[in-house]
Amino acid sequence: MCCLGPWAPSVSWKTKSPSIPVWIDYFNDKNTMEKFQPCIIVSEIDEEDSGNAWKLQGVNLSELAVKTTDFKIHNWHARVYVLKKSDK
Repeated sequence: MCCLGPWAPSVSWKTKSPSIPVWIDYFNDKNTMEKFQPCIIVSEIDEEDSGNAWKLQGVNLSELAVKTTDFKIHNWHARVYVLKKSDK
């Protein structure tokens, strides 16, 4: 299981699950889905936290998700996207 996104390290803190941050022009913003094949993505609802890294790669998180859960951390509105299993 792999958790990706700007909030991934915070959400998976103190777990054994690997987490990978994603920020445009900084970390893991190219071919992200192919490289990591995540099970979960955690991002702000508007994706501003990553600089729209998903949208700029042509990835529609809502279309890939089988389930979403929203939560709020102070002034930030985030969403956990549980993704469909890959056919690969």
